[in-house]
Amino acid sequence: MISPGLTILLAMAAVVVGVSSYIVKKQIHLWIISYLKQLFKPSIKYNPETPIDIMFLFVDHFELNGHQDRLDAWINDFPNMAKKHSDSDGRYPAHSFFYALDLMHEHELEALRPLMDLGFGEIEIHWHHSHDTYTSAHEMISSAMQKFHQHGFMTPSQRFSPACFAFIHGNWSFRQS
Repeated sequence: MISPGLTILLAMAAVVVGVSSYIVKKQIHLWIISYLKQLFKPSIKYNPETPIDIMFLFVDHFELNGHQDRLDAWINDFPNMAKKHSDSDGRYPAHSFFYALDLMHEHELEALRPLMDLGFGEIEIHWHHSHDTYTSAHEMISSAMQKFHQHGFMTPSQRFSPACFAFIHGNWSFRQS
């Protein structure tokens, strides 16, 4: 017969193993420590003499798909609208163009480059895909990166990094992503 103390110890060990495997499976161990640290940092006191930075993030599926009228509207109308607004640093609103990989037209990337150079936004990745494996996804993104890099987009932010970008899935996604 197992003693009650040993039963409790085995139950506790089972809970620790279960929680640990869940943490690893969900990759919580990658961010939990820095999250917990920031919870205990002293909060910043508000100073009415200093501007407050408020960031808005709107994520859209930027799908020109060869429609010249849409491209023209972004190139001509967006800067005119954005110039009417600026923050306390004088910066205009910037748009994150989540450009669809599977609908890529390189002339669109070339036409959008001046908007990015003027600070009106940046190009990121949006991708409609399904039933991809690690290998097929890696090949697609690597191929797309070559095209984006040719136009000066998603360049590495660190010396040994192949690229720097944000990503949103389209209609389907990787299993468990």
